[in-house]
Amino acid sequence: MDEAHHAAARTWAAVLEYFAAAAKVLLTATPFRGDGADLPPHALFGGDVLRIKERIREGLISNMAYAPVPVSSVQVAEAAVDTEDADLVWQEWTELSQQEFGGRFTVDRTHTGRGLTAQHREDVKERAKAGLLDVVIHVGQLSEGFDAPALSVVAVFRVFRNMAPFMQLLGRAARRIKDSHTGQPIPASHPANIAFLVAHPLLGYHKHWSIYKAERQDDAGELKARGRASNLRLLSFTYPPAGTSRTGRETAAVKADLAAALQSMLTGGGKLQLDKLTQMRQELSAPAARLPELRKVKDDMAPWLDHVLPLLRTGAKVWQPSDFLPVSSDPDFEDQVRALRKRTSNLPDDYLVVFIGDMITEEALPTYMAMLNTLDGVRDETGASPTPWGQWTRMWVAEENRHGDLMNKYMYLTGRANMHAVEVTIQNLISSGMDPKTENNPYLGFVYTSFQERATKISHGNTARHALEYGDEVLAKICGSIASDEGRHEQAYQRIIDVLFEKDPNGACLAFYDMMKKQILMPAHMMDDGEHHSKTGRNLFADFSAVAEKTGTYTAFDYADIVEYLNRRWRIAERRDLTGEACEAAAYLEKLPDRMRRLAERHNTRKQKSKGDAAPFAWVFDRPVELL
Repeated sequence: MDEAHHAAARTWAAVLEYFAAAAKVLLTATPFRGDGADLPPHALFGGDVLRIKERIREGLISNMAYAPVPVSSVQVAEAAVDTEDADLVWQEWTELSQQEFGGRFTVDRTHTGRGLTAQHREDVKERAKAGLLDVVIHVGQLSEGFDAPALSVVAVFRVFRNMAPFMQLLGRAARRIKDSHTGQPIPASHPANIAFLVAHPLLGYHKHWSIYKAERQDDAGELKARGRASNLRLLSFTYPPAGTSRTGRETAAVKADLAAALQSMLTGGGKLQLDKLTQMRQELSAPAARLPELRKVKDDMAPWLDHVLPLLRTGAKVWQPSDFLPVSSDPDFEDQVRALRKRTSNLPDDYLVVFIGDMITEEALPTYMAMLNTLDGVRDETGASPTPWGQWTRMWVAEENRHGDLMNKYMYLTGRANMHAVEVTIQNLISSGMDPKTENNPYLGFVYTSFQERATKISHGNTARHALEYGDEVLAKICGSIASDEGRHEQAYQRIIDVLFEKDPNGACLAFYDMMKKQILMPAHMMDDGEHHSKTGRNLFADFSAVAEKTGTYTAFDYADIVEYLNRRWRIAERRDLTGEACEAAAYLEKLPDRMRRLAERHNTRKQKSKGDAAPFAWVFDRPVELL
């Protein structure tokens, strides 16, 4: 029986008495009670308590360090943190994620207050355990029974009057993690197994921490060296002691202190500071694709790649941008432009925003070529390499180059776009680059492109359909032709992964799992026009994505459908050639599409509360465009 510190309670005593003749093993990480009641004599392995220092030495739990956070006001130590504060902090940090970091860290909250269903609370726990959330703000929810070994930081704003709940809290971060390569727990002394408790110094944790520290017998110098954390993995807000009350002034002080504490813990100089220890824990907790020797991959697959190259088009019959545009040398060129402008006059602003965002994504092609050339063993080593890998990269880029070229010229001729703002966005995006989290690993890189090319095909296919609905047949053909190219490119990359599944099923499955756990970042996630945030306080890519979702061009349901399609293509549910971690990865991948659809449905329900929200886009001369 777990959580055996409850065994002294009347209801537990009744259960134990009922099963008096049965053999019992009672387990707990907190062998003491706030009311001082004794635990049953048969608890804790016959009364032999395994102390904290022994647990660490035996490798059962992780080490911990304590980092008080200096904040301005003392009110945080005197006042309550309730569900309303949790909602407030959630709103602030959701906005911070969107405005400052392009939505690159995810935030949610869970509590029993107004507005959250039981299903939402379970969903938050599920996503936190799966590593899909970076920050969870909770009130009395993630305590006993919650297990997320990769957790590195617990930040607390609650006064603990006894040790039991305090130790329960430490237990959230004390789970020891495993090395994904060996499946074995990593040494407790490893830096990745250091966890942090972050708290306001006036909350009075010194006494509790001293008891824990004495049990652990940590070196004071090590505590000092490791006693500072800048990245949050879990942010914990719990109910205050009974009878606590606040005035309006105290409430304002608490909220100000919470914001200041969060800012100091998660950010520095306005930029996200990723804590290396947390990064190490995440890397060790998630299975990584185990590559065969890169030379062998390249040598084995290079001859086979000759069968993929024909998917690319070359020669005079390949379409070019000029095939769809007014011919500038024709005498009636101006009439052709006027006809084009008449056709496009019916395109609404939300369509234009999505089309322009897609065009900017296509125009950042130099970044994508650079990304392919980061992949070990398959890069174009010289820039003109005759190898199949070098040929593929250059020919793929040559095809893709037509897309942005055509879309840019067409949009210029419509007169509907602020081309200077568009061009600034393109330059900024190429300057910023992208980080698809492929780690120079060709397995991860080709999973990414298999997914991304299909997503791009879907987006262009939908802009083609919408253009036809708005009466522009030429634009529909343009978007349809681009979608057709993306479909061929998608097939090529997926065929590469087909072969990897034949040659190394475990490595291929783990690579697929790894990219799905990280989530696929869209190529233009770092787009910035230099003015959207200052005008609206919002992130440009997040707002562009919201418009794409609203118009049905590319949605969270499309994302789930792509995962399901790739599961089918690579026979994830049917494979019998997987072992160990890869089997676990396949089980996760099987369930992922349905889980994503449930999350999307709940997200859509929550979004209805913000229906009608709009933001001005410089691309369309600052005209407001509805986001939801």
